[in-house]
Amino acid sequence: MNFNCGRLDESITIQTRTEGTADAVGAAAITYPTLATVSAEVTFGTGRSGGGEKFEQDRDTATNIASFLCRYRSDVIEKDRISWDLATWDIVHIARYRRKNFMILKAQKKV
Repeated sequence: MNFNCGRLDESITIQTRTEGTADAVGAAAITYPTLATVSAEVTFGTGRSGGGEKFEQDRDTATNIASFLCRYRSDVIEKDRISWDLATWDIVHIARYRRKNFMILKAQKKV
């Protein structure tokens, strides 16, 4: 069975988490420089995995869950994030797809 690469019709930017030196208060500066810009297929979950609301630190938050299918990269980890469609998505799970040719990045966006 062949895979249709035409499905990878969205451009996403993968950003890698980098922790800098601690400031005077002792907090490390966290930045997200660009790791790569790749083509991906974006799909949104359904049911419970498609998003929802939860109580977090004394406030209500809503989350959206999406899956980003792209070519496999060994340098992407779950602390990284995705910039797509004017939003930032935190990667919560990485799964290989079709052996090591592709990967699915499951990510969530807080709104």
